[in-house]
Amino acid sequence: MMECLKSLKNQKNTSLENEITTLIKIFQVKDFDKIKILTLKEQIKIYYKKEKIFLTTNFCINFIEELKAEKTNFYKELNNIKQIFLSLNLTIDKIEYVGNVLEKFELKINNLEEDDKDYLIILECLYNQKDLIKFIENIDEQYIKNIQEKKNKLNNYLLTNEEIEDLIECSRFIKSLGEIKGKKTDLELIQDFIKAVEKTKNISIHFQNLAMNKDKIIQILKNK
Repeated sequence: MMECLKSLKNQKNTSLENEITTLIKIFQVKDFDKIKILTLKEQIKIYYKKEKIFLTTNFCINFIEELKAEKTNFYKELNNIKQIFLSLNLTIDKIEYVGNVLEKFELKINNLEEDDKDYLIILECLYNQKDLIKFIENIDEQYIKNIQEKKNKLNNYLLTNEEIEDLIECSRFIKSLGEIKGKKTDLELIQDFIKAVEKTKNISIHFQNLAMNKDKIIQILKNK
C-alpha cells in the first residue's frame, strides 16, 4: 500500500485521479464512485504535506529560539502543531487543520512555488547545524577579506573564492537580521526573514554551500 501511495505522491491532479481510478479497477474495489475518487485524491495530497508541515514547524521554532525573538501566540501554535504530529492519532483532518494554521501565518504550505522554498532551505541549514548562526555572527567581513588576501601563505589550506563569497554573503545576511535580534516578536521575525530572503538573490545557495563546508572553513581559519 505504501508503495502505491509513493507512486501517487508527485502526480498532478488529472493524472492522480487517473491513477486512483486504475488502482480501483486493479484491486476490484466496489462502490467507489466519482465523488469518492475526488475525496481520496484530496486526502492523498493532504497526507503528503505532513512531512513539509512538520519540518517547517521545527525549523521555525529553532530559528525563533536562535534569534531570541519575543514568543507570542505564534510560537505557542507552532509547539501545538509539533505535539499534534508527535501524537499517535494523527489524522487527515488534523494534517489539513495544522496546514491551514501555518497558511494563516503566511507560511506557505499549499501551492508552494519553487521560489518560496528558499527560506525553507535556509531554515533547514540553520536547524541541521545549530551553531551556524553563532559561527557567522563571529566572523567579521574585513577579517574574511584579509584571509583572502593572505591565502597564498596558507599552503594547502586554501579557501576558494566561492567559499569566501559564501561566507561574506551569509555574514551580511545574518548580521542584517541581527539588528532585530531579540527586538521583534516571533512572527515578525519569521515574516521579515522571508521578505529578506525574497530580496536577496541566491542566498539559499550560499547557505547550503556554507553549511556543507563549515567544518573545513573553521579548520582553515584556525590554521591561518
